[in-house]
Amino acid sequence: MDLCDQVPELLSPRDIPQGTTRLLAERGHPQVAYDDEIIAAMPAPDEVTTLALTAGTPVLRWLRTGYTTDRPVRVSVTTFAADRNRLHYTLGDPDVIARVRASENPQ
Repeated sequence: MDLCDQVPELLSPRDIPQGTTRLLAERGHPQVAYDDEIIAAMPAPDEVTTLALTAGTPVLRWLRTGYTTDRPVRVSVTTFAADRNRLHYTLGDPDVIARVRASENPQ
């Protein structure tokens, strides 16, 4: 809550036009690290309705915690229908991956 004292917009029920990550950076709390946790689970009843899931369809819950150099400052939870989404991550230098792929598939 001490962060909300400094950035009261975080308590608003409305969308933050520039997004919370940019707002926090503008107020002196740039996020420099993230910790992701992705969990497969059976949906809660409200998720079944919101996501229009058929019986037996699991969800993926993506929990992301954003950190400044000093502390965690943001947690977001995003829920996806597991049968309609795919996770794809690129870690490290994306230019290396692009260069290698280009050399494997010359045009």
